[in-house]
Amino acid sequence: MQRAARRLRGRPKMNDQHVIAQAAIVQVLLLAANAVLIAWYLWETRKLRRAAQDQVAQSQAQVDAMRQQVAIAQDQREAQVRPALTVIGKGTTLHVVNVGNGPALNLQLVKGRDQAPFSASSQVDTNFGMRLRGSFVAPGESEAKDTNEKVGAIGQLGGEDLQLIYESLSGKRYVSIIKFDGPGNPCKTTLLIP
Repeated sequence: MQRAARRLRGRPKMNDQHVIAQAAIVQVLLLAANAVLIAWYLWETRKLRRAAQDQVAQSQAQVDAMRQQVAIAQDQREAQVRPALTVIGKGTTLHVVNVGNGPALNLQLVKGRDQAPFSASSQVDTNFGMRLRGSFVAPGESEAKDTNEKVGAIGQLGGEDLQLIYESLSGKRYVSIIKFDGPGNPCKTTLLIP
């Protein structure tokens, strides 16, 4: 016992300040470890967020590529049934001819001077070639559809244009614009594809 008492006497006594200082050091070390762990967690969460954003961007790019492929496929399918109308002078009258691949439905003919092309949703009323209004023009018909309108008649289409508005089997609307020269003969055809 005496030996134990001597040992205790040789040791410095711990007071409350030492205990408080040691506890503070341990607390600072624990807080530092927590800060490191939280920073690491935030870094990993940021990497996960970036990876998710990259994955969403890649998915969106794939969706866009698929949409483009679908649009190309639809255009190719439409090209197989796309009509293309124009007019020719045959004898003394104008005839509508389908030089496209598919039938033209619901034909409307509108003449005028420097007309803006009709849009897909425009209301159209035939004012020329009433005989063909709403008719069907098959592709490559051996006999063209007679408009019963005179070619080259003074004031009949001299310097004017004629719009042929029609639909394909798929329901898409097309417009062919035919320009006429001064004497009233067709000189230029433009096909507008929606």
